[in-house]
Amino acid sequence: MDVRHINPTSIVMKDLNTLHRLTRLATAALLLGSAAPSLAQQSLQMASGVTHTQDMNATLSRSFALTQPVGNLISVDLDYLQAQAFQDEGVAMDKRFMSSMGVGVRYTPFSAETHAIRPWAGAGLSWQTTTHSRDALAAGGEAYHLWDDGLLYEMEQPDPMIDDKRPDALQRDNVYETMLDRTSHVAVPLRVGVDLQLTRRLHASLAVTTLPGAERTWTTAQAGIGFQLGKGKTYLKTLLPDEFLALGDDADGDGVKDTKDLCGGTEIGAIVDKYGCAIDTDADGVPDHRDLELNSPDLLVNEDGVSISLAEWKALYAPEKGDPTTFAQDSAVVVSELTAAQMAQMLLSVGNTAEKAEQDMLRDLREKVYNPEISYRIQYGAYLDAFAPSLETYGVANVEAVTGEHGLTLHVGKAHERLTEARTALAAAKAANHDAFVTAYHNGVRITLDEAAALEAMRQDAVADAETAYHVAEVKFHVQLGRYSAGVPVQVLNAFLNMGQIEQRLEADGTHRYLTAGVAAEETARQHLASAIASGFADAFLVAEIDGRQASITEARQTMDALNNNLASAQ
Repeated sequence: MDVRHINPTSIVMKDLNTLHRLTRLATAALLLGSAAPSLAQQSLQMASGVTHTQDMNATLSRSFALTQPVGNLISVDLDYLQAQAFQDEGVAMDKRFMSSMGVGVRYTPFSAETHAIRPWAGAGLSWQTTTHSRDALAAGGEAYHLWDDGLLYEMEQPDPMIDDKRPDALQRDNVYETMLDRTSHVAVPLRVGVDLQLTRRLHASLAVTTLPGAERTWTTAQAGIGFQLGKGKTYLKTLLPDEFLALGDDADGDGVKDTKDLCGGTEIGAIVDKYGCAIDTDADGVPDHRDLELNSPDLLVNEDGVSISLAEWKALYAPEKGDPTTFAQDSAVVVSELTAAQMAQMLLSVGNTAEKAEQDMLRDLREKVYNPEISYRIQYGAYLDAFAPSLETYGVANVEAVTGEHGLTLHVGKAHERLTEARTALAAAKAANHDAFVTAYHNGVRITLDEAAALEAMRQDAVADAETAYHVAEVKFHVQLGRYSAGVPVQVLNAFLNMGQIEQRLEADGTHRYLTAGVAAEETARQHLASAIASGFADAFLVAEIDGRQASITEARQTMDALNNNLASAQ
């Protein structure tokens, strides 16, 4: 039948009406899947492969599918499949083009949360249309005629053959201009396959689809790839780590890119989790790579992760807070004589942290003053503007939409001046199951984390230069309470702790000096000296330090006088 002699409008309208009904059915099925209790995200799949049908030479086929999981084992699919096959009739070349669009249900016996390789089987309903057309005419409209020499000509072969009047042969134009048949009907596609979850957002798929029919059965074997859409909150078992496709730097070399690393500066040799944090199997506070007892029976351990008694732990680490308004800031329960190393560890635990905090705050202020316009933000997603979700869906304050490259809308959190602050915000985003990561900006322009690291190095150099150029000598006065070459007796240690925060100094001869916390005013230090003598330290005396170097009291006084004179001149 030649399409030029019929009006196909009625056939097309019937196809469109049936397809419209089927599309509404498929849409309803997908909406049902989206409203299901499962939080698994939709996925878009694309595949291509080979086609087989009776008595014809098959070519490539291709398909598209939108999949919505409904529970852990069932998915609803909206599928589109097209395939074509050819048959050489000698005089003419025939082509059959098949398309199928419909909805299906897929059953997967293994959960995506526990298996990265998941076989599946499915069936559905689709609207199948098959068009049978023929290349019967050349480009100029001439009908093909096959001669005995195997070539095509525009006329019948004469008999007898006259060699000197042979016409020019025709070239097949491979345009299938003549429609022989068109059929449309409801089909039941049957499918089997296997999905391989490569990363949380990317999976590969192998599938075989059969569309049985009364006149002709179509079978396709395809391979493809799929992408998870949206944010998704369900954990997926994967063959490859998320960092496999991640770009960027890994400053601490733990295998987790900086954009995903929640624990920067991980120790060399540490075994880390997917967030770049050192693993601590027994949760005793000592990471596995330094833990000499990986399964400690309790949380009372020493610095090597080995279990110790409560008495030992109290002696080493346990502080008891004193009255913060008095000079005696801290105290500790001591049950035995401590070695110098144990004494150092205990003093570190209960020692003067105010000075260190003050120095850290001062350096932080300097770094912010010398900030080369670097900022860090948490990026929660990148979307086409028409498909961007509401900012309220993140449940995080200060999320805003900014314009990114290629016309995408970026959802980002507030700006942070320090990378450590951004990593803290990233940890909170991860805890809320957001697929977020750290981004860097310079003067408001997006840069890579490698470029930000280079600018950070410039910042540190500027701070160091400033500290050198504007250095002010630091003078401190201490009270030396005692000097010991071996363990400190219990009664002496208790007396030390009654004096408040104590500092330990290792001397060149191997002995240890024990000093009260340093103060800037000599008068205050002499008050501490009087308290020490009253507490039984009759041999206590005053010592001075300049920039951490031991100095005489006279030199310290001269330095203080020079500082006061410089200050007076500046005023």
